[in-house]
This record gives sequence, C-alpha cells and structure tokens, in this order.
Amino acid sequence: NRATFALYQRGAMRVPFLNQLCDTTFSVALPRYSALFQAGAVKDLINEWQSAIRQLAPLIFGATGAAFLFADQLFVLAFTEQYTASASVFRYYVLSLPFAVAMYSPLLRAAGLPTAMWLTSLPKLAITGALGYVLVPHLGLIGPAIAVLASEALTNLVQVAVVCRCLSVRVSTLLPWRTLAYCGAATLLVCLIVSPLRNLALSPVFVLLVGGASYAALYGAAELLRRRLFSAIQSSEESL
Repeated sequence: NRATFALYQRGAMRVPFLNQLCDTTFSVALPRYSALFQAGAVKDLINEWQSAIRQLAPLIFGATGAAFLFADQLFVLAFTEQYTASASVFRYYVLSLPFAVAMYSPLLRAAGLPTAMWLTSLPKLAITGALGYVLVPHLGLIGPAIAVLASEALTNLVQVAVVCRCLSVRVSTLLPWRTLAYCGAATLLVCLIVSPLRNLALSPVFVLLVGGASYAALYGAAELLRRRLFSAIQSSEESL
C-alpha cells in the first residue's frame, strides 16, 4: 500500500557524498591506470588501485558503522518518529556502502574492456527483482533492501572474477585484504562497544551527540593504531 511504500522510499537511500567520493577518487586516477596498463606495468597498476582503497577504507567503513548504529535516531530527527520503521531499510542500504571502496570499472577501462564491466553489471537488476519478489512475502518491508544488498554482493563477486581473469592476477593479491579486514573488524568492535549508548533515556539529539562522539573517539583511536601497526609491519617486511 501507499503508506508502506512511503516508509520504504524514505529508507531506500544511500549516502551520496561518500559514494561520490569513491567514484571521483577512482575516476581521477583512470588516466594513470591506463598509462600503467599500456606500459605493461600491471603490478604497479594494482598497487596504485590498492593505494586508493587503503585511503578510502577507513572513512567508508567508519561511516557505515556509524550510520548503521544510529539509523533510528537519524530518521527521527530527519523525518520524525513516523518514519522510524524506515531505519531498518536504510541499514541494509548502508551495508552496501563498503562495496564502493573497491571499484573495478577503472581497471577494466584501463585494460580497454569497458564492455566487460557493463556485462557484469547487467544481471544486477534481474537479480534484485527476482530476490525481491521471493523475499517480500516473507520479510515484508526489508525484503527488497536485502535483495539489493545481495545483488550488490553477487555482482561484486562476478566483477572480481572478471578482473582477475582479464589482468591475470590472483584474488589473494587483487585487494588489500589486510586493510579491509582490519577496518571491518575495528568497525564491528566499536559498534559493539558503543551500541548500549543507543538505549540512553535521552532525546535522539543527545543520543547522537554522546554516541557519535564516543564512536568517533574509539574508531579514531583504532585507526591511529592501524597506521602505526601497519607502518611497523611494512618496515619489518622491507628490512627482510
């Protein structure tokens, strides 16, 4: 019905600034990627692409955790308590944000294979529609949101396979797994620590202020630790 659709429509949104930041970061680097591929320096191409991921990952993972954690308070402030149910939908859309950290289209464009990217993205709508049709009767409002998240994950898996094949690289070396794993683990841990603050008997504004400040402080400390730890590991590896 119309009321349910309104709730879904409010929740079915992404964080435009962060998605645009990721897209711009990789788009600006595309000429450099193309030059490296033309020179046959595929390893350097992957290294530069991974460098962009390492810069984006801490911000994107941190923002994902904060938006997921305080979605209820954000929606009450932005749209009133009438749209509290939309927060559940929003959470699933937010969980797709980390996929933007690694954009594969610049690699395929640099390799002169833009059609491959288009073909891997084409089934996305069909998968979303099919899963949504199956899940809505069982999960209601969040069914289509889960379908979007699942199709995003499946599409990324296909794109990883295509990139590995086109560039002749292994999955184990394609992505900076150490950085992604650390950022994911740090986000999850900070969310678990800060989560009880959502139940404070305060207005949504003060819950956001107290919870947001606590989240930022803990995640910032985890990021500082990551930089020092990874710097020490890199120095150790270079000395071997």
